Amino acid sequence: MKVCVVSDNAAFIADVKARFDEVGNGFLWVSAASSEPLPVAGLLVFDGASPAHAPVVRFDAPRWLLCTGAPPTDLAGWDAVMEWPIPVARLAEAIEQARNTIRARSGIAGTDLLASGMRRILELASESIELTDTSVRLLYVNPAFEQITGWLLDDAVGSQTGELFRAGTHDPSYYAEIMATLRRGEVWRGPLIGRRRNDALSFQEATLAPLNGPDGKPMAFVAIKRDLARDTLTERALESRETRLQTMLEGAGDGVLVHDNAGLIADANSSASAMLGVDQDDLLAGCRIGAFFEGYTEAELVAAFRDVVEGAPITIEGNFRRADGQSIPVSLRIGAFLFGGERFLVTLARDVSERVELERRLRLRTEELDASLADLKRTQKELVQREKLSALGTLVAGVAHEVNTPLGVALTALSLADEALQGMRAALNSPTPSRRTIQARMDELDESMKLALQNGRRAATLVADFKKIAVDQASEALRQIDLGEYLQSILSSLSPMLRKENVVVLTDLSPIPMRTRPGAIAQVVSNLIQNAVTHAFPDPASDRQLWVRCQEVGGMAQIEIEDRGAGIDPVTLKAVFDPFVTTRMGGGGSGLGMYVVHNLVVEVLNGTVEVESEVGRGTRVRVRIPLTPKA
Repeated sequence: MKVCVVSDNAAFIADVKARFDEVGNGFLWVSAASSEPLPVAGLLVFDGASPAHAPVVRFDAPRWLLCTGAPPTDLAGWDAVMEWPIPVARLAEAIEQARNTIRARSGIAGTDLLASGMRRILELASESIELTDTSVRLLYVNPAFEQITGWLLDDAVGSQTGELFRAGTHDPSYYAEIMATLRRGEVWRGPLIGRRRNDALSFQEATLAPLNGPDGKPMAFVAIKRDLARDTLTERALESRETRLQTMLEGAGDGVLVHDNAGLIADANSSASAMLGVDQDDLLAGCRIGAFFEGYTEAELVAAFRDVVEGAPITIEGNFRRADGQSIPVSLRIGAFLFGGERFLVTLARDVSERVELERRLRLRTEELDASLADLKRTQKELVQREKLSALGTLVAGVAHEVNTPLGVALTALSLADEALQGMRAALNSPTPSRRTIQARMDELDESMKLALQNGRRAATLVADFKKIAVDQASEALRQIDLGEYLQSILSSLSPMLRKENVVVLTDLSPIPMRTRPGAIAQVVSNLIQNAVTHAFPDPASDRQLWVRCQEVGGMAQIEIEDRGAGIDPVTLKAVFDPFVTTRMGGGGSGLGMYVVHNLVVEVLNGTVEVESEVGRGTRVRVRIPLTPKA
């Protein structure tokens, strides 16, 4: 029996479930506060704590009120009021009484709709007779209904006929036509294939008619169904289904193969025949799918078929080897179905030659693009390396020019010293050496040696600064430096280039001890200064000044390089760190300087770099670097 329990008391619900389980009867639970219609049930059970909220039902099912305390004073409308908990034996008796109430009310409903003299005829009829309301909900069924369908009266009454009987054999339009006939007030006759309670098919010849009210509109429907000999109707149904199936198979654009779980072909459409290059009759003469399909062995294919029979459809891909030896790439969708009481497999074979060819072309194109990208990256890497070497070359040229001056002065001084030495030697070797002459030569020698030593030291300092910067730029090794002093060394090595371009550098360099990769810092600062010299001062008569600062900010070393030059336009500024972006392409700019700066700061120094600029007002580049490198 279908039982619906309405309550919000968890303990009560658990107790009810336990006792109903003992008598072998389950139930549905609904919240007492719910505004939704109650599920269809033969018996409604309410918790006595809130009987006032009992929803109104649309059919006359027995209603119990189970009270855990004192029952309410107004007990109108309740079929039974019982104190809970109720003994299991008493509950079983109550359920049986409810069954009798359902049967009695079903009889009364039938009596209301039919003459009392017909009730006996209904009970004795061998045909199933059903009475439903206009929504096709069962109001009455006769005893023959129970024998034919297997559904008991108290389970059936209140249920939709479609919920109990529809087996999926008829198209929904078939039922729609029946209902349209009945709503027109006409009688419908025809075959029906329904479902018994045990899921077996029931083959029936049915007569359905409306019971019209005083206004001529249907107020109920009556159905008389006769159970047919299964063989007769089965034969007709199979013929009809076979015709429909054959039409469907031939109309399909894909190849369709019907076969057993060993791959033995039982039917095939013309598309499958054309795909395999084999006549349809020959395909049905003992051919197996495994004889044509490449990609799976026969055993693997049979195992896949077995999985489909026991589970869900699958899709596999491989090649069909045609009778002429040609290989066709195919995608197979394999599913199972029941036909004439036997289980078959159906394989939909789709020629995917175009897709495979497109995938091949796409793969080749992808490989070409990957190769082009690799070449581009290699070329870009080479250009970046050239940019680094170019910067180093500029530094070498400047230093060589700068060293040349003190070396020339030192060489001239040494020549003068040699002359003074020779003069002093001649004065000493004369018969009458002059003290004044010897002293004059010694003074000349002293002045010449001082000048040579001073310029030699100047040259040595330049070479030492250059060596330190050049070695650092060629290496990414970690070492301890004072950032302020190191930036001063970089500026010293760049001084020849700066003097040549008439650029004055103003500095504010705080001492910042840090462990870092100085070679990367030298490359970054050199690139930024050379970039500023190249782009910031297009007017030779402009005030050419650069500001170089360093300070510690928030645990980071911050380097700022600022000019008051031409500035960068907004479009170029957005792409300033992209490779090959320059305003001087063809005029001395490679477009890689800022790209190299960004890579070195972010990837080598684990820092950040940002650029602020306004056209006509100059540019500021701010670099921040950790004081200690990441592990």
